[in-house]
Order: sequence, then C-alpha cells, then structure tokens
Amino acid sequence: MVSIMPSDGILLTGTTKDYCTISKSTTGNPGMSSPGENGCTSNCDMKIVNNEKAPDSFKKVAYYESWNQDRPCMHVDVRTITSAFMSGWTHVHFAFANITSDYKVSVQDTYGQFKNFKGLKGIKRIIAFGGWSFSVGVDTYTILCEAVKPANREAFANEVVRFVKDHDLDGVDFDWEYPGAPDLPNILKGSPDEPGNYLKFLQLVKSKLPSDKSLSIAAPASFWYLKQFPIAAISRTVDYIVYMTYDLHVNLTETKSSLAMVTKAGVEARKLVVGVSSYGRSFKMSSARCKGPMCTFTGPESGAAKEEWADTHNVDSNTDDDEEDLEVIESLSKDLSVAVKDYDDKFKWYVDWVKEGIDAALDAFMKVKSGEGNKYIDCEWTAPNSNGSGLCTNVELRVPVNTPKAANRRFITYKMRDEEWFYEALLASHEIEKDWVEWKDNADHDICICPNGPHARYVDEKEPNRFAAGPICPCEAHAGFTMHKNYPRRIQDTSKIVVLNPKAIIEEAIPKTDDLAELLYETYMDSLNEDLDTSGADAVTAFSMPVFMLEDAIKSIKSVKEIGEKQKETKTRELAGTAASALGGAAMIARAGLIIGEAGSAVLSIVDIVDDPASAPFAVLGMLIGSKGVKVKGPRKAFKDAADARRALKGDKLEALSPEFRRKDAIVQDSVKKSKSCSVKLEI
Repeated sequence: MVSIMPSDGILLTGTTKDYCTISKSTTGNPGMSSPGENGCTSNCDMKIVNNEKAPDSFKKVAYYESWNQDRPCMHVDVRTITSAFMSGWTHVHFAFANITSDYKVSVQDTYGQFKNFKGLKGIKRIIAFGGWSFSVGVDTYTILCEAVKPANREAFANEVVRFVKDHDLDGVDFDWEYPGAPDLPNILKGSPDEPGNYLKFLQLVKSKLPSDKSLSIAAPASFWYLKQFPIAAISRTVDYIVYMTYDLHVNLTETKSSLAMVTKAGVEARKLVVGVSSYGRSFKMSSARCKGPMCTFTGPESGAAKEEWADTHNVDSNTDDDEEDLEVIESLSKDLSVAVKDYDDKFKWYVDWVKEGIDAALDAFMKVKSGEGNKYIDCEWTAPNSNGSGLCTNVELRVPVNTPKAANRRFITYKMRDEEWFYEALLASHEIEKDWVEWKDNADHDICICPNGPHARYVDEKEPNRFAAGPICPCEAHAGFTMHKNYPRRIQDTSKIVVLNPKAIIEEAIPKTDDLAELLYETYMDSLNEDLDTSGADAVTAFSMPVFMLEDAIKSIKSVKEIGEKQKETKTRELAGTAASALGGAAMIARAGLIIGEAGSAVLSIVDIVDDPASAPFAVLGMLIGSKGVKVKGPRKAFKDAADARRALKGDKLEALSPEFRRKDAIVQDSVKKSKSCSVKLEI
C-alpha cells in the first residue's frame, strides 16, 4: 500500500501503477505531479524488492487433492508425483487433514492415499490444513478461528506437532482463507483479533517443531485479503509462503504487481513460492455470435458446461487444456543424449568394477543356507559335530564349543540340481552370465584372531611382539576354514567376460523418440477433439511402456558413468551394490536389443513377448512407430495390439523388468481401471 498526493491535495492510496509510479511536476516538488497524473509520496515504483538473498534451496511445491478419488474418473495416485510425468517436485502438500471441533487432527484415508503419501521417497512430505471449503464452510469456518485463540492455542499446536512426529512427516502447512476477512460469502465477518492470533499460533508451532520439520502457510495475492495478515512477521516465522498467484487471471502483470506489493510489505522474495495454476476458468458467453474482445458473459456463476471429471461448471483442468505432457518424451530423449556423452571411457572402468565384484556377488548368491543359489543345488556337508546331505538350504555346520582351531574344518560339496533355474536366478539378481562362471574348490578361512587386534595379519620380523596389517597371519596355519568343493567362482580369463554395452542399442533408439513424440501429439489432439479412433486406455497403456524404458535407460547409464568414474579414481570396488543395481534397465535394453534386432523395428508376436518379457517395451515401440505401426494398421488396431502386449505380461512375467518400471506400470494400470467410468482422455 502506498500513499499519493494528486494536484487537488486529496490523499489517495493504492497498489497499482496509477498510485506507485513516480510522475514529478516540472518544479520537482515532493507530492506534485505532471498534469493529468498522480504523484507518489511513499514506497514508489512497481519493482519487486527485498530480493537480495537467494533461497536456501530450490522449491517446487504441489498440493495433492486427497479428495480426487471421489471423482467419477481422472483419479491421481499420489505416488505418481515422483514419476517422469510429474518430475521436479521437491515438496508435496497433502490437502487436507481434518480438524475436529475439539481441535484434534485426523486423516480419512478411504483410498489408502495418505499411506502412499507417507511412503514417498526423495521428496518433502507436508501435511496441509484448511483450504477454501474448510475456511468458509458454514459448519467448519469457526474451527480455525477458535483453535488459534489463547485458550486453545497451546493444545492445538501440540496436536499438530504430535501428528507430524507420529507420522514421520517433513513439515506442516496452513491454508487459512482468510483471517480477519470482512466479506467472505455466507459466514460472519472475521474478527480483527484473528490475524494476531494466527501469528502467535504459528510462532508457537514453530517453537515446538523439530528443527528438521518445516512450517509454511498459503497467503492470498490480492491486497483486499492480504491486508489483514501481519505478513512481514509471519514471513520471519515460517520457512516459506505459498503465494496464491494461481488465482489471478493471467500469469504476468497481476502476478508481478502482487509480488511487488508483498515484498514492499516486508517479505523477503526468497520466502515466496509463486503459485502457478493447473486449471483454467470458463464462463458462458452472453451471445455465441459475439467475436470481439468486448464480448460479455452471463455472470460469475458460470453457465459453462460441466467438466465430466470434476462435476463443476467452470473449471478446466490441465488434463484437457495443457500440452505440457507432450514434452515428456522430447525431454527424455535429450536427457538420454546427455547421458551417453563421455560414456565410453567410463564404461571401460565400469566393466573393470563388474569383473572385480563377481566373486563377492557369487558369495552372496551362495551364502550358506540363505543364499538364492542354494535353492537349485544339492549339498553334502561335514563338520566337527554335524554331517548330512540334501537341499543346500538345510546345511548345518555345527562346531562344539572350545574346538581346537586345527580341528575346526568344515566341508560342503555342491552338486547342481537345476542348472537352468540357477543361472536364470543369478542373472536376474546379480547380472552375472553363465559364461562368466567356473566351478572349483574354494577355501573360506576363518578370520585370524591375533593377540594385538582382531585382524592383525603378520608379525614384524625385527619386533616379534609387534603386529600390523598384512597378507599373512601367524596363526592362519592353525585357523579353521570352510572348504567349498565344486563352488562357483569367476573364470580365470577375465577377457572372456563380455559386459553388455547398451550404448549402441540406445543410440539407435534415440532418433525414434521423435517419431514417438509426434505420434503422442497426434493422439493427444485426437483425444481432445474426441476423434481418437481407439480406446483411451489402450493408448495410455501403449505409450507408457517405451517411456518407462527410456527412464530406466537414463537412470542406468548415469549409474554406470558414476561407478566408472569412481573405479577410475580409486581402482577399488565401491560397496554400491551389485552390478544389477547399477546396470539395471540398461542391461535389460541391451539384452532385448540383441534378441529383437534393430530397436523398435522388430515385429514380435504376443507369444514371443511372453517368452521374453524384457523385449516388451521395444516390441511396443515397434508396434506404434515401426514398419507395421499406426500408419499402416491404423490407430485402433495398432494401439490394441500394443496394449495387448502389455496385458499379456501377467504375474511373475513382469519380474524381468526393473522394480521402478513395475512400480510405475502398476500405477498406470490402476489409473486405467479407475478411469473406466469416464471417457478416458490421453494423459501420460
């Protein structure tokens, strides 16, 4: 708010350029203006101020509408917030928790979304209170007003903090719309005490929250409702403010003006998260024949047709009017191109890392009793106090207490029972090929316990009582061991270990993403125009597989490069997991590429895909943009064939794909099922 003194001497106030732009008279006297203009006497100009410091970290905040599951269709699972289609979010606000009349907090989790929300990884999980409906509802609007009063403030603050701690959340957000407001519909005028009570409540909550938990509020971007807020003091209390600029009708002038207003009021710009809408508003025109900019509409109560998904007359979601999702494939293609840059040198070191880790991975796979490999092998075993034969999962190596070290010798002889399943499991869990393994005897010596430390390894020749780390333990000759006979080890000639390099296959696939993006755009536009000659569910299912494949490839190649860089620097195997966890989807892509040939061009039958599930994403890519894809078969047949390829992968067949692939695929399948009550439009 600024004050101006026009030439007639009457003091006026305002927040727009009419009030905030300097317009001096020819004399330059303070408070005087040019003819026909106003003169600014305080807080002049329209610039955003208080902008010297950068935020502590980047923030991209989303409010998740927990009630979206009540809609007839277009449901959103909260877990999709971390997918590529909704990438980049740092904070998600679960809207909204319930506050009872006795100031207790609860969440109705009919659809399990709060449970899913709490399980999110890599994102700040914030519980939100309030919202428009709660703040102005006839039955609920008094709850926040009463909760922040001195008599109730302590109890309510304790309850909020308890809820955050009990559910291991990352913070709390309040969206009270709006304390002290004079003219909200259908409810009493706000009390002048409400803004001050709100500030004191927020200060109390902040003092009780653990230091690693955040506190935030949502604040209106209009002067009329913001003027009641002690916004400068609130900004010094909270970690950030969600500024509700998404309720302004354009994203430029009004937003900039409101940012100038709030920063001039004392709020640091770095505390503000600027709201961006994911919807639009529609109104019915007074005359359908009117074409110019001065056309009128029928009034604030919209006469526009209802949205099928939202059951409202005047809200248009981005599911219908925004083409942002079309950039997903293009973005993935660019990310993939960047990922393969400088890849070759790092891949060589990655191969070195894989080779060095094979024996350790085999040991984990063959761990006595609990290792996965024991399921497919029979064993004979002897120990000082036990012996037997049978399944390797039943091995018992019992040694009596105080057995002399020299007598503590255990023997296990391995005999393959199901070779095919053994190597299939080894490949799935550790990405180790059959050709990399040979079978030989291997002694596993007990750790040598020496007098000067548990792992002392040799005696200094000049000082017999001095122990230090080294390759030989003086008591090793007398220590016990387990002799594994006919045991899997890495082959001696490591030059024969060929680690599949997915780069060539992936580089072949990159240009095809342009065709995929073009097809997605065409399909999307047909969906909007209700001219899509196929099932929306088929289109969503078909497109999801190659997109998830690209995501897997990017993540995998980045992991390969990171491990290769570490191996090059240290020449020691980092304990970052097995080769499978690093190569993951990239190995799957390389292997599938070898099977089906040119990426995306092969035509496989459903039977072929079921026999080799890893080829499914490539097969779907071929069914969409290959030589016998949509342009030849037509949308209805091509999308149905591609969707059928995915639907054929049931039960354990999906295990051939990465865990992240399966997680996102499950969300897509669940969304498709829930959307069957409405006409499904393309939204991937």
